[in-house]
Amino acid sequence: MHKTLAGIQLQQANTAAEQAKNPSALHFEIPLPGPEGWITLSAQLIPSQQAKTDEDGGADKPARAPPATWRLFLEFNLPQNGLLAVQFIWQPGLLRGKVWANQAKLKQPLKDQLKQLQQSLLTGGINAEHLTYSDEPITRPPPPINHPLVDIQT
Repeated sequence: MHKTLAGIQLQQANTAAEQAKNPSALHFEIPLPGPEGWITLSAQLIPSQQAKTDEDGGADKPARAPPATWRLFLEFNLPQNGLLAVQFIWQPGLLRGKVWANQAKLKQPLKDQLKQLQQSLLTGGINAEHLTYSDEPITRPPPPINHPLVDIQT
């Protein structure tokens, strides 16, 4: 009995610690119809930590929150074209993004589409000067916690 309770307490402690790192991150998977069946789009929307900071470190100055930053990570596996990953980072007044694909045949079409997207965003008043194709895979955010808090096998 004590072993079971210790296991449950450990799972709860681990879950609480992980949720404290990104308390309002959203992770969802969306099935999309494709030409050869269904494609799963995996997405994570992660806000920045809203901790208060003091610019100079002096105690006399009031602390202020850093500007809100949002990170959107998208990934899906296209049946004939392989894995595609996209990351956008939004800060007030600036949109940065990068795209990566594991198939070389997608590199040039993606670069061309990024130029068109960048121009459209700039025309619409969004500073999007930092949209690039990445030769290296994009770092995935940590996966969400998907384990039960209660050990149902005891």
